[in-house]
Amino acid sequence: MSTVPLPVLETPPMARVLVIDNREQVRRDLKRGLESRGYQVIVVEGEGERLHKNAMDLACDFRPHVAIVDLRLEDDGDMSDTSGLMLLSKLRKKSEGLGMIAYSAYLTPTVDRKINELAAEWVEKSDEPRVLKEAVDKLAAQSCASSRPFTVTWPKEWEKADAVLKVFDAEFLPSLLDDVIAQLFEHGKRVWIHEIEESTQSSSPPVSRGRSLVIKVQQQGSVTKKIVKISTPKRVRNEARHYQKFIHERLPGQFHTRVEARSTYWDVGA
Repeated sequence: MSTVPLPVLETPPMARVLVIDNREQVRRDLKRGLESRGYQVIVVEGEGERLHKNAMDLACDFRPHVAIVDLRLEDDGDMSDTSGLMLLSKLRKKSEGLGMIAYSAYLTPTVDRKINELAAEWVEKSDEPRVLKEAVDKLAAQSCASSRPFTVTWPKEWEKADAVLKVFDAEFLPSLLDDVIAQLFEHGKRVWIHEIEESTQSSSPPVSRGRSLVIKVQQQGSVTKKIVKISTPKRVRNEARHYQKFIHERLPGQFHTRVEARSTYWDVGA
């Protein structure tokens, strides 16, 4: 695992973009252009297997909101080189909430189908710079709470950092909690966080024995409070599988339950 430290974040945190391309000039141009728009950008160095390893290590450290990946990472002259798709697939397994852009001049029906399966965007290298920048803006708004008009109001007496330490094995940016909530409520502009037990008076978010943070979330303009369970990505994926296998359309009598949305974003799942 890389030991590159996370950049110091401003308040509110800026969206983070990871650039993966085998050409130094392309990396330099993308970094300069995106930083001019206020993004925090890290570029991946290396060639071949080292480039792939560096990309995954940096992604896990940097926890980007958007990743820009060249399709041909090993040989620009090899028409069969789609190594960037392999890397996109690895990144998607790590983070469902990550915005991904395949950035290349070579598109075939097979590649196009795979990009759609990975829920990634496609941008031609020959397109005007604004096309890529608009794609980054769009994906950042979907994955980063501070990149669109979206506010998460937590109970004043809570410290989000406490939830991070109690639920997760490693310390990470508390802003990731806001990001994953923004991904769940992608069309909302403001949400309020409430305790499950309204009478509880505590300076620390309530954490279940199973190392999960269970809260109620109320969107602006709605009286309904939706239950959200925040935990590790592995636990969230397991519970999603168990729901489909044991609960979905299997409750007796008049009872009914529905999972409306799910996301895993690096260290966080909900």
